Amino acid sequence: MSCSTGLPGWARPRWPTSSQRTGVAFQQTSGPTLQIKGDLTAVLTNLQNKQVLFIDEVHRLQPALEEILYSALEDYKLDIIIGQGPLPAPTPWT
Repeated sequence: MSCSTGLPGWARPRWPTSSQRTGVAFQQTSGPTLQIKGDLTAVLTNLQNKQVLFIDEVHRLQPALEEILYSALEDYKLDIIIGQGPLPAPTPWT
């Protein structure tokens, strides 16, 4: 995973075109639509190898979701908690 930045309005029209030319899959979502950890987890775990994920308005993500996203970008893995109660089991997803 990698992160790309640019001027407002720059990426939205360009990423789908670039990914089509290179044959890379493209997925788009927006920060405000990701409300809970499960929303972000679903998006991240459904990504394919070398797929581009564009999050429009990423600055509007909730702080808890930002931490999950940044951790996944840095570590190339996502810890998913399975179960409830005193002994939930963290499961790494790479």
